[in-house]
Amino acid sequence: MFDADEQVHEAFIASAVARLNGGSDVVQGRTIPDPDGLIETVAYYESVVLGDLSRRLTTLLTDFTMAASRTVVMRRDAFTTVDGYDREMLTEDYDFAFACYNAGLDVTEQFAHASVIEAAHSLTDWWGQRKRWMTGYAQVLHRLLGECRSPTGYRSIVAPAICAASVLGNLFMLSLVPKAAALFIQEIPGWLWLPIGTLAMTVAAIRLHDVVTGRLDSLGVGYLLLPVILPVYSLAGIKAVVEYLLTWDGEWYSVSKK
Repeated sequence: MFDADEQVHEAFIASAVARLNGGSDVVQGRTIPDPDGLIETVAYYESVVLGDLSRRLTTLLTDFTMAASRTVVMRRDAFTTVDGYDREMLTEDYDFAFACYNAGLDVTEQFAHASVIEAAHSLTDWWGQRKRWMTGYAQVLHRLLGECRSPTGYRSIVAPAICAASVLGNLFMLSLVPKAAALFIQEIPGWLWLPIGTLAMTVAAIRLHDVVTGRLDSLGVGYLLLPVILPVYSLAGIKAVVEYLLTWDGEWYSVSKK
């Protein structure tokens, strides 16, 4: 499964099929938004922090690995086991990932041979994407909470907790902003520079990897935007969840990339 605007690495499919032959049911590749502008750079670093880093931490703690609807190769029987993608879900890939998790499928994530995908080019389209994602995450959480009332195993209990973390984690991330401001006012910046610097160096290292492997052209300095990017993403996420609970009537969202 690939999106229409992906530039798929020439070695990805062969590498993914080799992993299927090694016993995996689903192989999830890495997708990089092309950071060819300011909004596009924001999307790239969101992808690094909230995708590459947070997903690996989630896998380490819970054994849940994301199986999306782009840059993914799977066995046909794995697809049919979970009845494919649900067209009624805003984020059909997130719903699909939890279906794979609850079905006990072996999902493997492959960091090498990343695909490059076109990012949203305007603030309106950036917001439209995140509105769909976060509204969709709330919709998936709603479904998982209903399913866990009749649990079929420990994963059916763990799955809603993982999904809730992705939905409610925005509240936690935004709550750090006033704490950071208080430390800055009290002239205790050392406590700020350590986590911010560590995160900046980590994402800069990933960006350097993408440049060295030929997926991107230059290193840039976009990682310096991280202290702004994450709180803004949190605000977008909170707004989407509140609107899902209070006003969402099933409408969909479109994004122009051309």
